[in-house]
Amino acid sequence: MSNQIEADGICGWTEIVPEFDHQQQTFQRRRDGLVVAIERDGRRSHNIVTLPENYYQDNKIIDCIRAGIKSEDVAETAREWMEQNNRQ
Repeated sequence: MSNQIEADGICGWTEIVPEFDHQQQTFQRRRDGLVVAIERDGRRSHNIVTLPENYYQDNKIIDCIRAGIKSEDVAETAREWMEQNNRQ
């Protein structure tokens, strides 16, 4: 199982290029610019966080969705959160 998300299947979100080395993948919600980042937290775990639209300027976390997720579970967890939060 891959720990990468295929963005084309997530309605309302667009994959964007990560700005920082610790970010594995980043996605931006089209309607308001909210960013979801999958960040490495050590070798085998990841954090999923939300960032503001201008995250590349200060990289300030708005909210931590989940922390310490195993590598094999991160893609599914992030995908589920984005699907549930694409209409809000």
